[in-house]
Formats: sequence, C-alpha cells, structure tokens
Amino acid sequence: MNTNVITFDGYSGTGKGTISIMLAKKIGFHYLDSGALYRTLAYKIIESKINPKSDLTKFLVSIDNFDVSFIYNKDDQIDVFYDGKCLNSFIRDENTAKAASEIAKNNEVRKFLEKYQRLFEKPPGLVADGRDMGSKIFKNAGLKFFFVANLKKRAERRYYQLKNQGISANLPDLEDKLSIRDMNDTTRSLSPLVKPEGAIEIDTSDLTITKVFDIVMKEFDKSNIIKNNE
Repeated sequence: MNTNVITFDGYSGTGKGTISIMLAKKIGFHYLDSGALYRTLAYKIIESKINPKSDLTKFLVSIDNFDVSFIYNKDDQIDVFYDGKCLNSFIRDENTAKAASEIAKNNEVRKFLEKYQRLFEKPPGLVADGRDMGSKIFKNAGLKFFFVANLKKRAERRYYQLKNQGISANLPDLEDKLSIRDMNDTTRSLSPLVKPEGAIEIDTSDLTITKVFDIVMKEFDKSNIIKNNE
C-alpha cells in the first residue's frame, strides 16, 4: 500500500478540487490535478494545430518533455505551469475543455498520461484529484475519498463560480451540461468514474467547505499517513 498517497475521486462540482488543494497544503504534500493534465495536453495539441483524429499517436511519440507543475499562488490556489508558462486561462477555456474531453477517449492518450501521473508520487507524499485516481492510477493509495453531491447543488456552485469570474451563465444549461458530463464519465469504456475500492464517500450537497475539510482531516488523522510539516 502506498501510504503516502491520498486520492480524491468524484463528480464535477462536488468540491473535491478545493478540498484536495487545502489538504495538500495543510500536510505539506505534492499535488496533482489529473484534469489539468488532460487540458494541458489538449492545449498543446491545439497550439500545434494537429489533427487529433489522424495525427495524435504520432504527436504523442514526438513529445520529448511534457513538464507540468502545480504551484500555490498568493490566494492559496493552484497555478498550472507548462514549460514555464502559466496556463490557467487556457485550461479553463471552453474550447480547451471540449478538446480535453475528446482526447480523453483515446487509449493512447490515457496510457501516456497514466504513466506521467505516476511520476508525481514522490516524497514526502501526494494528494491526487481526478476521476480515476483511486480506482486506476493509484489503486494502492493509503487513503481514498469519493465525493458526491446532487445535480442542482453542483450546478449552483458552478454558476456562482462563473459569476465571480465575470462569466455569464444559465443555471438550467449548467445542469444539462453536468448531467451529460456525468453520463460520459460513468459510461466511458476507458477508466469510467466509479467509487474506488475502500474509498470514503462524502456527500457534500449540504455541507460547507469547512465542514467537509473537517471530515477529511479527521479521516486523515485516523490514518497512518504522517504530515510532512510535523
């Protein structure tokens, strides 16, 4: 068992990204956002102007250095850097998100990124956030979480997140998009979204971020994992 690995899996809008970042910072572990890796690769594909349907395999072979890093900013959030460039605005772009969703269906892409993701497992430990962290990439993680929340609450969270960013959004439309994403995530043939074996399920529908973090920290304290900053 990799006792120094903690995984967060679950549906979009459940708060697992926020909580996983908070935990990684609190205990002094490295951090991995799996979705950001797919979006970074999608960005690189778009930038290279290749045809993902015909040239993708050749493109993956040609990548000499896929160097993505996650660095805390002044707001205690994570900035995503690729080759020294901050990609936050690019990986949150709708076109990049759609491209990432498409390439995630490609088996060669998943193999490429599965191997890369495991490189993040290094001392003192790792907190990994994604859709298949505990079920596929780090099956032997020392502590696993699986976040769920009802669709309406997740859409509301996404709505206010976009609103705070100055982006207009429609709540019913967001619900529809999340529903479709749920269906795609849970029914895809490659690494579908499932509750990992041994994962602690947390329904965040009616919980504050503080309450969810308290629950996670209590589970962490009961585990055999040691904080890096103690």
